Amino acid sequence: MARAAESWLVQFSAAADLDLEEIHRWTEERFGAAQADAYATTISDAVAALSEGPATPGVRERIDIESGLYTLHLSRFRRRARHLILFRTSRRAPGSHRHSARTP
Repeated sequence: MARAAESWLVQFSAAADLDLEEIHRWTEERFGAAQADAYATTISDAVAALSEGPATPGVRERIDIESGLYTLHLSRFRRRARHLILFRTSRRAPGSHRHSARTP
């Protein structure tokens, strides 16, 4: 019998929430509302994929930067992009996981 895939809960830090708001504002000011919304969708799709945790295709462990740090490149989600989502994982309870995601 195949083992069910483990599901991860993605939670943003307060700083990540502010970063996302700033990214949307900055993108809208420079490239318009449609592009800002499209980029927000690209980020949202990437975050949704992180429900697979570090096993998500395209995730790289970045011990060259810091132990326990992972990245996911946004270019894998429908659009060309030059940005990464950086995240860490932590166990809260047996079988329960949490991501702290931050977008630069």
